[in-house]
Amino acid sequence: SCLLHDISKPQTREEADGKVTFFGHAEHGAERMPEYALRLGFTDLQAAELAWLVRHHMNTYDLLPSGKRSGWAAKTRLELYDHPAWPLLVMLQRADALGTWLDPEGKTTAEPLADQFEADRITLFA
Repeated sequence: SCLLHDISKPQTREEADGKVTFFGHAEHGAERMPEYALRLGFTDLQAAELAWLVRHHMNTYDLLPSGKRSGWAAKTRLELYDHPAWPLLVMLQRADALGTWLDPEGKTTAEPLADQFEADRITLFA
């Protein structure tokens, strides 16, 4: 999933007011993932898990207090946190952040984000 999580960015690229967006690339990529995974020799179950990872790789940012959906219902958050692939999703988010999200000093924001996810998960399951 790490190599293909942004596979649909070209199909979803839009530019407006000097900004480039890729809205819907995670969902579109998740629909395409099983085909690629099966061709690469993954099982149906593995292909479904890879599609889940691609579909939700942007949701991790939304779960943070600063995220646009930080007020998601606890049930929705638990569905992500309780999924067997949650640890893989956090790892995917870290890898994505290492290649994308840098603070003004050029340092990655991946570790603080992952720490926040784990703290939230522990709080919800306590």
